[in-house]
Amino acid sequence: MKTFARVAVAGVAGFTLLKLFTTVLIPLLGLMMGLVALAVKAAVIAAVAYFVWSLVRSKCDRDAEPRASEMHEKVEIVVEETSEEEGD
Repeated sequence: MKTFARVAVAGVAGFTLLKLFTTVLIPLLGLMMGLVALAVKAAVIAAVAYFVWSLVRSKCDRDAEPRASEMHEKVEIVVEETSEEEGD
């Protein structure tokens, strides 16, 4: 009878621990899955924002006029002298 009592106590203790473990583990597992889903959602939003930004940036770069610092043309100033005889 002692053997049966030990097996029964072990079974009841195991069942109780299993219930406590699942009561704690299942919500923690759900919390972890929720955090992973949140991280994936943030990564997707960041990727879409970067994609849109790169499209807008490349379009603006093509459409924009060159800045003064990017222009390499030399400006030449020509001064013409007029003679005083032409004015009389």
